Amino acid sequence: MIFARRQVRLVLALLLVVAAVVFWSISDNGQSRLANSDLTEAADIDFFIVDADFNAFDSSGQLSQTATSPEVKHFRQTQQSTLLTPLITTFQGSRISATINSQTAVADDNSDTVTFSTNVRVTSYKETAASSFLNTQLLHYNRKNNSIYSEEHVEFTDTLGNITTATGLFADIQLNTLELITNVKGKFHAK
Repeated sequence: MIFARRQVRLVLALLLVVAAVVFWSISDNGQSRLANSDLTEAADIDFFIVDADFNAFDSSGQLSQTATSPEVKHFRQTQQSTLLTPLITTFQGSRISATINSQTAVADDNSDTVTFSTNVRVTSYKETAASSFLNTQLLHYNRKNNSIYSEEHVEFTDTLGNITTATGLFADIQLNTLELITNVKGKFHAK
């Protein structure tokens, strides 16, 4: 009988220790999981798309824009998407009017702005031929206003080979206007 009581006490003590360890483990990890979840949720990808191809149409059903990227990652917490080597093409009627491409871009869900970065190139077309090029390192494209702007160094080249550089620009795509902000310099070729 003495032997049985010892075994029961030993088993009860062992169960209490196991229960305490399990409870401590659950409560301690639960606290650290809550603390870490706030940090990682902002960086967690909500979804991703491989070989993305998006199309936008105007009110008459005509294709107005296409956007392609080999990889798109959406982040729910920041309400932004990152795009790898994006290409946006704008159409007027059935013709290409402009393209924008870069190494990376960030599309903001709230402001409907796409920020292109690293080797940004904007090509404008007249008829079927490229008529001008704009090169910069950072460019913001506002889809609501249909405008582009930059505060960085920009280089604008037309089909005649005339090169104009500046710091900062604003362009209204619908009005076909381009405003160079400061430090404007040009090199023009007489033909």
